[in-house]
Order: sequence, then C-alpha cells, then structure tokens
Amino acid sequence: MSTRPDFRRTQNNFDLLRLILAIGVCFHHVAYLIQSTVLPKQLPFLSAQDCVFCFFTISGYLISKSLNRSQNLWDYAEKRVRRIYPAYFLVITACVVAGFFLTNLSAGEFARSAHTWKYIVFNLSFLNMLTPDLPGVFTDNRSTAINGSLWSIRVEVFCYVLLPVMLFFARKWGTRATAILGLLLFCFGIAVVSHLEATMNQPILKQIRIGVFVSTAYFLAGVMISKRSDWFRIHGNLLAASSLVLLIASALLSSELWLYGKIIPASILTIYAATAFPYLGNWSRHGDLSYGIYIFHFPITQTLIQLGWDERLGDWSFLAIVMLLTALLAKLSWSVVEKPFLKRSSHYRIAEASEPRESLPEQSVSTT
Repeated sequence: MSTRPDFRRTQNNFDLLRLILAIGVCFHHVAYLIQSTVLPKQLPFLSAQDCVFCFFTISGYLISKSLNRSQNLWDYAEKRVRRIYPAYFLVITACVVAGFFLTNLSAGEFARSAHTWKYIVFNLSFLNMLTPDLPGVFTDNRSTAINGSLWSIRVEVFCYVLLPVMLFFARKWGTRATAILGLLLFCFGIAVVSHLEATMNQPILKQIRIGVFVSTAYFLAGVMISKRSDWFRIHGNLLAASSLVLLIASALLSSELWLYGKIIPASILTIYAATAFPYLGNWSRHGDLSYGIYIFHFPITQTLIQLGWDERLGDWSFLAIVMLLTALLAKLSWSVVEKPFLKRSSHYRIAEASEPRESLPEQSVSTT
C-alpha cells in the first residue's frame, strides 16, 4: 500500500468508487422493478444492499474526517445540510409535481388529498417510510413507492447525529470504552429486534434491524478505520487479504451470520479499494454525481414503467435509457442545485478549480 503522506488525496478515488456503487444500485433496482428475466438479479457477490452498505462505510470514513476539520458542531451540521438537503428537497418536490401528471386522480383530487400532503411533510422530514407513495401514482407498477432509495438517507442523517455524540463520550470515557459500549448496545439492540421480529411478524422490524442497525454498523466501521488511517495505511495489504478470507468464510455460513459477519471485512475492503490504488484522475472536478444518481434513478424508472417504456423496449435498452436520463438529471442537479450550496473550502470546488497534485496538503481538502 502507498505510504504517501497525504492519505486523503484518494478522495478522487472515493468519488469514483461511489459512482460505481450508485450505478450498481441503479442496475439492481431497474432489474427488480421491470421484473427482468434478462438482466442478472445481482452482480457477482454484490447486491444492491451491499452497494448501499459500502456507501455507509465510505460515508463514515469521510464524515469522520470532516467532523475533525470542522470548527464546531454548527459548522459540521451546516456542511452536512448544505451537501444533502438541496438535492433531497428537489427530488421530493419534483416527484410531487410529476404526480399531478402521473396520478389517476384529477388534479384537484390529488392536490386536496391528505395523502399528498402527508407525503410532502413526512418525506421532507426524512420520514418517508410513513408515506412512501402518492395517491393514484404507480398503482399498476410492481412497487407503488415513489422513491425506494430514500430509506438510507434518514439512516445517514441519524449517523450524522450519532457521530458527534460518540465523539463526546470517547473524549469523556476513552475510545476503547466507548467502542465496547457501542458494540454491546449494538448486540443488545439486534437481539431485541430479532426477538420481536420472530414473535410479532412485522416487516418493519426487519427494516429496522437491517436498515438501521446493520447500516449504522457499516458507518461506524468506516469511522473506526478513519480514526486509525495511518495504521491502516501501513497494514492495509495484510488487512485486505485477511478480510477477503473472512468474507469468503462468512459466505459459507448461514445468511444471518453472513449479514453480520461481513461488516468488518467488507468495510476494510471498501476503504482499501479507494486508498490502496494510485491516483486515478481528478474525478471530483465533475462533481459528486453519485448522490444524484442514487436519489433520482428510482422515480425515473417508475415513471418510465408507468408510461409503458419497459414493454416497448428490451430490458437492456430500457436500462440504458434509465441510466442516461438519470446521469443527465444528476449532472443538472449538481450544477444548478447542489454545487451552489457548497462552501468554498469544499473538496469539489477545489477539485474543479485545479488538478490535485501529489503535494496537496491534507488540511486543504474538505470532503463536503
């Protein structure tokens, strides 16, 4: 593994990796929503869920460093809001506007429906699981959800809040004690939710167990690697090789043990994939398109299905159209909505201004 002094010059590699993961999620969702028998149900050893988990690991790694560089909690919170909420607000409001043209209700009925207003309120406040659909929209599709990708955003926001809380206790009690306590709470929470899931047969409990607990575990794994980044840089090759062996071993176990057993090795391999490789070019100068691809592809796919494009086109052609439209919308969102809200110290503004050099000082780069 490289021993370059500027460990975070690999931010460009992280951006490329996130772009690949976002495309992976898009691929899987399209295959699922059109009930494709041609597109593979999942990429080799990488499901849509795995792609999202890798996102959480990368987020934990980068957001931890962002918190360390923030002047205070307000600065940290402001950077997080500036980065995620403008595009998030755009996709929610755009879907409501599109709903007027896609619903099987009249425009007046759609506007007066309490369900429409619940969708707006709950989704803008990250509570999309309470009202995931709009009245009369996508009723004949395989899923009536307007945007099935947004569940992870609320968990991401939860992790943003959790991180400074854990930092507070780490400074008060020590990192090791806080980590042990966090692990115990995680195991206890998983045990309680798993028990309730087995006895109550409520689908939402599985969503909490996997969507909240497991996703947060991946985020915190990224945080831990970030806190030991110098050590990780030195021992990265050995850690990656060991993780690959553990990942293969975990795959031979039951599905439940596989779900938990792969958290640490998968997180290590995710960070290693971005940090072990040499500089792969200034991808960041194009902006962070992965976020736009992630939050826009689902409603675009659903809309095209309702319009019947999936029946008129072959599966691969439909996938290509979805990805093209999603990429164009993601680029437009970045240029018009997302980038203007970033601070001048943002990594993306710096990357756009000039090509990063090998001597770029670590403190001059912000991942917001």
